[in-house]
Amino acid sequence: TLLEIAKLRKPSLLIPISGSHQVANARVFEEHDAAEVVYRVNPQILKQRIEHLIFDESRKEEIKANIRGFLANDGAKQIVQNAKRILVHWEK
Repeated sequence: TLLEIAKLRKPSLLIPISGSHQVANARVFEEHDAAEVVYRVNPQILKQRIEHLIFDESRKEEIKANIRGFLANDGAKQIVQNAKRILVHWEK
């Protein structure tokens, strides 16, 4: 889902499940300022962050630009290369 969001350059609010791989994935986006991330949610925080993301046009544009800056342009090629490495390792 994150790669699809990034490919489409959609400003997003990520709420990773604590203690899961989602936290590491969200941190990558957060470190590149390519999404809004909330680790602890309550109704007030969620409402505030959603409204901010919806109505702040400059923030949305900033996120879109940051997504462009950290995504590889040859992502499909990298996926194939990684899949081949995994398969070779798995066959051993």
